[in-house]
Amino acid sequence: SSDVCSSDLTKEAIDSIRNELILNENNKYYIPFHGVSGATVCSKLYEDQPERYLHIYYRLADGNRERTYLGDEIQSLENEIQEAILDSDIPKRGKPKQFSGRYSVLFNLEFREVETKTTIKGEQVVKKVKKLCGYSRKQDVIAEELKYMGFFTIVSSQKMTASEALYTYLTRNCAERVFQDEKSGLGFYSYRVHTQEALYAKTHVVFLSEIVKNDIYQKTRSLYKKNRKFYTIPAIIEQLEKIRAIREKSNVYRMLEPLT
Repeated sequence: SSDVCSSDLTKEAIDSIRNELILNENNKYYIPFHGVSGATVCSKLYEDQPERYLHIYYRLADGNRERTYLGDEIQSLENEIQEAILDSDIPKRGKPKQFSGRYSVLFNLEFREVETKTTIKGEQVVKKVKKLCGYSRKQDVIAEELKYMGFFTIVSSQKMTASEALYTYLTRNCAERVFQDEKSGLGFYSYRVHTQEALYAKTHVVFLSEIVKNDIYQKTRSLYKKNRKFYTIPAIIEQLEKIRAIREKSNVYRMLEPLT
């Protein structure tokens, strides 16, 4: 099974071979056709579990992409924090912005109490709200995240090489992703049939639907990259269902509601 491990024991296992995978002298750990360096160590994931075979991989391209994403994320959050500090009217607008989640993970945030007056049923009420007044980056947390970027792990109970584990995972993962997609997007999580013939028919329809769905995705991928909220497969199918056409006496079809 694949696992994005965050336990201390797993990090220790990665640290034990981290530099060797990154340097990869003489392509000792290189796995052809996948563009990764990989090695296997026998380690416990947690203290109360038996030892497993932990297959550790490093891909330089993934590391660069993840570092770029983290840098953009930090800059975006920092801009929002700076705007909140400079904006002295935040308490007057009602409930101030809640800086939790990744804000508190990546930054040390400093608050001060500010009094704000509000009118409730004709009476003025003084409330104290917290306003952001300062911040600093958590360099140790950021460094820790950067340290493991580009790495991923696969855990197996059977003994095998890193190359064998990766091949097994990728071949099974394709089938698992298709099956998951069919269950979540095509309603294949329940059969709702009573005969073997009906089950075969539904499976065939779902299989054809998956082909059509994938074809729509491939042809609209450029649009999806522009707007991931609007150009989704369900949204596109909903628009296609609006198409209406009539056949005139001359056997010519005319669009009543074409796509806009």
